[in-house]
Amino acid sequence: MRFWQACLITLALGGLLAQAASCQWQETRITGDGASPYTPKTWGGVVYWTDSRDYQTGYVDIRKWESGTETVIRQLPWAWGNDIEAIYQDDLVLMRGISSSNWDLYRWNAGTGVETAISTAPGKQHNADIYQGTVVWEDHRDPNLSEIYIWDEAGGERVLSPSGYNQTVPKIWGQGADMRVTWQQEGQYGPEIHSYTPSEGTQLIGGGISPAVYENKIVWWTEVRYNPFPIPKDPGYLFQWTPNGGGVILAEHDYYWEGYPTADMWGDLVVAGGVAWDPAHGFTYPGVSFASVYGNQVAGVRNSNVYLETLIPEPSSLLAFSSLAGGLLLIAVRKRRNH
Repeated sequence: MRFWQACLITLALGGLLAQAASCQWQETRITGDGASPYTPKTWGGVVYWTDSRDYQTGYVDIRKWESGTETVIRQLPWAWGNDIEAIYQDDLVLMRGISSSNWDLYRWNAGTGVETAISTAPGKQHNADIYQGTVVWEDHRDPNLSEIYIWDEAGGERVLSPSGYNQTVPKIWGQGADMRVTWQQEGQYGPEIHSYTPSEGTQLIGGGISPAVYENKIVWWTEVRYNPFPIPKDPGYLFQWTPNGGGVILAEHDYYWEGYPTADMWGDLVVAGGVAWDPAHGFTYPGVSFASVYGNQVAGVRNSNVYLETLIPEPSSLLAFSSLAGGLLLIAVRKRRNH
């Protein structure tokens, strides 16, 4: 192969990659006019959310969208709050607000209709996550301390890793011996990120906010720091940690959130506070808040409506194509050298 032919291959592949990278979020509006949705969750192209559009009746709806059809699948008595906290297949973790200071958690299967009380302890139980039959959450039954609790059918509810410091926003992947939980914890020099597995115990893995976990991979954020003029502000970072690789910086960012954004991830796609990142596209903007991620889809709320945003192409597909392009270019160069 001649050098100019290799160049043509390189330019063609580069153009295809640039065109693929420019195709990002494809939007589907889920709710119609008059909706009043809260905390949508998605799994496998199905979206669930709670909706108070008919609150005058004394009830809040749990609604489901699938293949273009929206249906009411359950009605709950009006309460201080009714949110879907987490999803795993057809299992939804529901938070019911008995009062402004008393929130309970339930697991409800949308397929069978079976409901199980997870925690009805005093105080707030919220920011829950679920993987198969295991639920973790942020628990405020002690008014002076928030702790991460865990529940499964075998062991019931219990504190996961007592520390004496405030623990918040847990995320879980796996269960039993393969379980990994991460959370944000109050530290001496600012918020810390911790990891727990049954074999490794609890580890401090970094400093930052809003962790998320997928398999053995944990990601979290550090915030932009604004310094007194004229010192330039310090950028924020997106970090990743794995048991074998330790902590690395994935990207630098310039975003600032009021409070700590809720984070979620699937594969290489990370979403927090309306901002998404993946290694193929870098930072993009799905344009929704309260985001839930499954595969290359993000469900969230904007202007009192639920949207399902689909990242086109999928991050893994684009990376695979990049690898193919690199491999073809390498073959072309090797052939050029051999002639």
